[in-house]
Amino acid sequence: MKNILLIIVVIIAVVLGGLWGKTIVDKSKAEKDLKQQLSIQKKSLDLKTAELSVANKEVVTHKAKAKKAIAELKATREGQLSAAKDAISKRDNQIIEHKKIAQDLQTKLATLNKQLEVSQADLAAKDTKVANLNQVISGKDTKIEGLNKNIVSWKDKEKIATKLAETYQKLLLENKIPIEPKKKFAGNVLTIHKDPDFLIVDIGLKENLPVGQELKVVRDNHFVGKVEIQKLLDEDENLSYAVVKSLVDDNNPIKEGDIVNN
Repeated sequence: MKNILLIIVVIIAVVLGGLWGKTIVDKSKAEKDLKQQLSIQKKSLDLKTAELSVANKEVVTHKAKAKKAIAELKATREGQLSAAKDAISKRDNQIIEHKKIAQDLQTKLATLNKQLEVSQADLAAKDTKVANLNQVISGKDTKIEGLNKNIVSWKDKEKIATKLAETYQKLLLENKIPIEPKKKFAGNVLTIHKDPDFLIVDIGLKENLPVGQELKVVRDNHFVGKVEIQKLLDEDENLSYAVVKSLVDDNNPIKEGDIVNN
């Protein structure tokens, strides 16, 4: 009985030992498999961790770049905005200045328009005056032309009168007829004419002034020169034409108002 029990115990022990050995083998294998899986998973995890780290670094780099780009963009926009504000301010100032210049120009234009109106009025008045003067000049030119013709005639008559005077002088001397003492004549130079040169004195037929009479010209008690009567005016017995015979000083010509006498 003891033997049977011992055999049973041995059998049970063998069975249990076999089961335990198998269990240990299976456990060891399972542990080994688990370790391999854990190792593989750890490697995979390490790889993913490394990839994640790289990805995090890239994210950080991209964030830094994005932040820098945003800062640069912001700075650029702020600079552009500041430049735009400065340009707008400058243009506003220019507009104000141009408006002021335009106002000044308008004021000056208004002043110039008034001056133009005054100048046009003055010009119209001067044109009228010039037209009147031209009429006067035309009349004087006509009169001078007539006087020039008269002067030519007077010169011819002067030659005849000179010859008659010389003849009369000879007759007086031959017949011993006493010559009347010289008559005194006195007057003033009224006007002086140029080209041809002649002047008008305020003595003539009324004073029995003879043609060819020489008269002295005096100014401020100083002798200026001599003139000779060329023609007596029939239309005005108080006037006559004369020409300059001589001057004391060519730079001191006869003037209107000078005294003439003999």
